[in-house]
Amino acid sequence: MLLHHDIWWHIAVGDLIRKSGSLPAHDIWSYTAGDKAFYILSWLWDVGFSFLNQHIGLENTLRLQIFIIACTYGLIAAITTRLSQAPGLSLIITIFLLIISFTYMLPDVPLSLSPQTFSVTLAVLWLALTFRLTETNSNIAFILLLIIFTIWVNTHGGFIIALSITGGFGIQALLQKNKTIFIKLLILGIICLLLISLNPLGFDILTVQKSIFNHPSKNHISEWGSFSTVKSIPAYIFVIAGIAGIIFRLRNDKLIGLRIVALLWLFAGYSEKRHMIYFMLFSSPFIVIMLAAAFRRISDLKFPQNPGKSLLLVLSLALVGTIFIWRSIYPQIIGIPHNIYPVKETEFIEKNYPPQKIYNDWNFGSYLIYKTGTKYPIYIDGRSNIAYPDSLFVFDEQFTDEYEKMEAIHAKYDVNLALIRKYPLIKREIPADSKWKKVFEGEIAEIWERE
Repeated sequence: MLLHHDIWWHIAVGDLIRKSGSLPAHDIWSYTAGDKAFYILSWLWDVGFSFLNQHIGLENTLRLQIFIIACTYGLIAAITTRLSQAPGLSLIITIFLLIISFTYMLPDVPLSLSPQTFSVTLAVLWLALTFRLTETNSNIAFILLLIIFTIWVNTHGGFIIALSITGGFGIQALLQKNKTIFIKLLILGIICLLLISLNPLGFDILTVQKSIFNHPSKNHISEWGSFSTVKSIPAYIFVIAGIAGIIFRLRNDKLIGLRIVALLWLFAGYSEKRHMIYFMLFSSPFIVIMLAAAFRRISDLKFPQNPGKSLLLVLSLALVGTIFIWRSIYPQIIGIPHNIYPVKETEFIEKNYPPQKIYNDWNFGSYLIYKTGTKYPIYIDGRSNIAYPDSLFVFDEQFTDEYEKMEAIHAKYDVNLALIRKYPLIKREIPADSKWKKVFEGEIAEIWERE
């Protein structure tokens, strides 16, 4: 849950916005950003995260997220139960997905304390309300969807998921010749497109998102890699089952909208594995429907059939299951894991060095921002091209030896202190007569000083 390196800069940005009352136009924590515009796509989430961190603390914020995740997976179980009429299998498949999310599917992607996790929750809420809208023509559902989209467009770029769901269900209404629902979904989509302008970036947020997707800095971010890099048999089994479920009874057009949406996010998830969680969520009902047809007796477990009681049950069991997994698998992550973040190393720097520029590994920049503020201006962090100019990445990518990079950064930026990985990703051959000397070695990083 604390494995996502970006959580620290999100807190720092939230703190800054709350203190100043406005969004910063430029980065204030690095010496390499220059006058590059700082595009903050998640400002509302950052502010909320900052507020919770101040008033209830990081650990309680994590516990709050446990509850939110439980409700999210409980809601997908409730949706699956209603569509499949197989509550037992719905619960089993949802718990299986929950375990995969925790233990196999790169845990820092679908369940980390990050804006993307909030997008997962909003996506499931959007799906549930869209079903409500298409089945009952509910005006309340329509209004709630607009409220959710307004929040979403200010918290994460994942609001595109909402448009994909709306479009998928719109196609379904068109094919079913349901003119009333089609028009309502069309109006919903148009209003949502207009609501994008309520983000501080306006419609430029779409341009920024496109630049992020196409930027070479993605090579530094493991979660943006292809799903083919995931080494998890259970994850592949779930994806294959999801594809089979979508194909199963394909002539049944009652769920054609959800089929379209699930397939869309299958392709997106294969390209970038962080998106595969959406395919897994959207394909869950099809897996259950397929299995229920094949193993009807298994699905006839004695669960309450009343929708309200079923929802209460799956929420309760999801919560218990989440807490169990949390306590049994990740008890060490309540707090700040020293084998992921340079905790001791940062303490050493603050204790032994006056404020100055520092060369740091990509993954350490966010934590330095959070702990030291502007005292030790950093070289780079996970904000990538939303904060840093393209020229920095061109400069950074030219090096194949870290010693050569350290020397070049010293010459270009007058940097004499480095916080680098203990186990480097690229070659590090430091000559015996080098002016760089290692002064501290921690659990995950080393500190080097140039004489």
